[in-house]
Amino acid sequence: MGNKTSVRNLKTLLILGLLLTVGCAPNQQKMLDRSRAIAMQTALNRGQFEMNCSSATGAIISRHVVQSAKPVLQGPLTTGIPAAQYTIDVKGCSKANTYVVMCPAGGNGCSIPDAISFIGKQPQ
Repeated sequence: MGNKTSVRNLKTLLILGLLLTVGCAPNQQKMLDRSRAIAMQTALNRGQFEMNCSSATGAIISRHVVQSAKPVLQGPLTTGIPAAQYTIDVKGCSKANTYVVMCPAGGNGCSIPDAISFIGKQPQ
């Protein structure tokens, strides 16, 4: 009898896990859509300043939701704060830079972490 209960419990957990995963996808999409404009402006501000080019324009290469490396609480089931992460190309005045922009969930803005400000700089 214990084996049947364990199998039933496992099936229930798998179904709940699947439902939670599917339920989170629309929220992630909303988060990405909500942060898009400020992420683009953040990359443009940095690129226009660093390239000394006020006419530089940006294009989003990729975007996805990531978990920060540092969890909010410590424990076996903890995760970091979700953040929208955008990879954005900024081009203008014969120059181009690629930036990774992070927008934490529940935050009021976006930033470009110093450690990953430049993915690559094209030669001038």
